[in-house]
Amino acid sequence: MSQAAVVRFKNIGKSFAGTRALDGVSFEVAKGEIHALLGENGAGKSTLLKILGGEIQHYEGEIEIEGKKTRFGSPLEAHSAGISIVHQELNLCNNLNVVDNVFLGKERKFKKAEKVNMIREKMKLLEIYLPLNLPVAHFSVAQKQMIEIIKATINEIKLLIMDEPTSALNSTEVEKLFMLMKKMKSSGVTIMFVSHRLEEVLQIADRITVLRDGKHIDTVPAAGMTKSKLVSMMVGREIVHKPRPVRDFSKEKTVLEVKNLSKPPFFQNCSFEIKRGEIVGIAGLEGCGRFELVQTVYGLQGRFAGQILFDGKAFHPKDPNRSIELGIGFIGQERKETGILSKMNLIANVTITLSRNDFLFRKKVAAARATEILRDLNVKYGSLHQLITSLSGGNQQKCIIGRILSQNPKLIIMEEPTRGIDVGSKEEIFKIVKQLASRGVAILIVSSELPELMNECDRILVMKSGRIVGEVFASETSQEEIMSMATGS
Repeated sequence: MSQAAVVRFKNIGKSFAGTRALDGVSFEVAKGEIHALLGENGAGKSTLLKILGGEIQHYEGEIEIEGKKTRFGSPLEAHSAGISIVHQELNLCNNLNVVDNVFLGKERKFKKAEKVNMIREKMKLLEIYLPLNLPVAHFSVAQKQMIEIIKATINEIKLLIMDEPTSALNSTEVEKLFMLMKKMKSSGVTIMFVSHRLEEVLQIADRITVLRDGKHIDTVPAAGMTKSKLVSMMVGREIVHKPRPVRDFSKEKTVLEVKNLSKPPFFQNCSFEIKRGEIVGIAGLEGCGRFELVQTVYGLQGRFAGQILFDGKAFHPKDPNRSIELGIGFIGQERKETGILSKMNLIANVTITLSRNDFLFRKKVAAARATEILRDLNVKYGSLHQLITSLSGGNQQKCIIGRILSQNPKLIIMEEPTRGIDVGSKEEIFKIVKQLASRGVAILIVSSELPELMNECDRILVMKSGRIVGEVFASETSQEEIMSMATGS
């Protein structure tokens, strides 16, 4: 194995402000293999990949690339050496089209016709078809993810690093991506990837490396491994999922009632209600209209037809401010773009909805209030004044939840609440969700993770082609039944 190693990590160590992010990490990645890197948020995965990709230059230990000691001084040096990275957080210019995004920084190296042909060849391999001259702002998250992959692989590479590459993709798109990964592997390209979707890891990976608390736990063949074994290696304990017990909500107060809501071409004649303390999920395939539906309820989609009742009163959401005033919280699927305030510290991120109209509050009470919220949600942080981007994805998500809790919400709408979050953080977040429900808060969850909806929800609404085509009790259904309704099969 060592003779064929593309990358060899030797005793890699890194600290941030006294916190040990990596501690003596050593393992190898073989040429032409698909190598998964697993661990909870904060285990050191992103730090290790940033070191390999040249984003972090100062660290302990050594890295060998094809047997040669290497220390990249920048991401450009790493890219020039044949190492390309697809980050979890999308890094595209929304005002530019596909061609300009893919060749950003390399405009002068190719003629326009060459650029177009190269992209079309790559899309043919991926079996996707996108209008190349359309600004990427018009594309879905999944489509943007595929553009990132095209961008990273447009030139010849020896090592592709992928951080949560399937987090925004549906099952069909995942299959296409795995097909491309296998083709790249057969051509000699090595792939390292991070994922919290353990079923997919076991499906596509050759070997798996697990980190925990900055240390290398083990590197094992994927063959013969199980999800439960991987979880135990990642968290150091066994996690047992207990489905939400069946409850009768018929006598509870209706918090939200939607009647014949329509916004063509996204969704038509959608009707449902949520009771006090109830957790309701919405399932469906990509493009079924589920995100547009909940965004309309919150006030992000503008005009619509139909009726919305909140707390028994007619409600016509024109913008999120009115929703916030009434006690509706919202967590969007794109944490970087619509969730965190990336240039602000933890105090601002947690208390901004309280302090936006009250300077005196911000100066005298915000820090204490933020400390209280972060403690209650078990957020791991060093200082209230650190940027929220310095936290792991799971802790960032908790901060967003904390911001909503400071509003004393009656209803919380959550889009993909555990996207890109490790199993331990998922457990903690759903523990918070259940605690909120027990206090009477209504929860509406849109998720692509059917097992999560089945474990955590009371009811699940299923959408297909813009319509609600089914409703099931979570404890009495199966993934097959839900997918049958979602596909019409």
